[in-house]
Amino acid sequence: MSDSEIEPRQKPRFNLTVSRQRLVEFAVVVLGVLVALGLENLIQEVRFRADARDLERSFTIEVTAAVFVSLERQGVTPCLIQRLRGLAERVDAATGEMEPVEAASPIGYRYATPQIYHSPARVRATTSFDRALGSEAFKRIPTDRAAEYATLFALIRTQQDLNDAEFLAAMGLAPLAYSQPNMDAEVRADVLQQISNLDRHQAVIALASEQIVEAGLSLPLIGKDVRRLIIEEREFLQEYRSGQTALYGECYDFTALDRLLTIDAT
Repeated sequence: MSDSEIEPRQKPRFNLTVSRQRLVEFAVVVLGVLVALGLENLIQEVRFRADARDLERSFTIEVTAAVFVSLERQGVTPCLIQRLRGLAERVDAATGEMEPVEAASPIGYRYATPQIYHSPARVRATTSFDRALGSEAFKRIPTDRAAEYATLFALIRTQQDLNDAEFLAAMGLAPLAYSQPNMDAEVRADVLQQISNLDRHQAVIALASEQIVEAGLSLPLIGKDVRRLIIEEREFLQEYRSGQTALYGECYDFTALDRLLTIDAT
């Protein structure tokens, strides 16, 4: 048999025919998977949005505490200014031996070193915000509102750092609680410099306190809640007023707190 007589090999044929029923079944399966994925994403989104609301409730508690601490700081600022002015005048006029300066420690408190200058030592919490950063729940908070939270909590952290620095600076005045046998010009200059540094600390903290109060009460969504939570503590505020007056004297200024209560009442 010659080569020309060899029959060509036939290619195998595959039957790709798919019945209509099979197509319908396949479409139903795909649609079911898509619906399941969509529902899962929807449930996840609902959960994240609920977590975002919980975050903002946590922010409200910490912002309320920071606002109240800042109101306290505004109240005590005149007392601190008065104390520092009195210390500066006494040191500047001292020649030779200087008598001990009366400690300013609060009633019932005991410190390792005498507190010649006493400012409220408070912890400003930013835990909820720090933990929220980068979370899916935080991403569900509108960008403009999240930016305002970030600015406010950064200011709260800064105030905490300033308060810590002020406390350390105040410790440098502890020797004034004891008799100083040789207050010459060099010693006076050194002490006056410490008083000046402390005065700078308290001035910056006072400014930060005003900013925190203003920002906290004007926050969208939670600003009114912050004010409401403070107002609801009216009974505590009465005791607080008496306690602060007993602690610091008539120099304590309740103007900022009264303004908040008055605005709410009107």
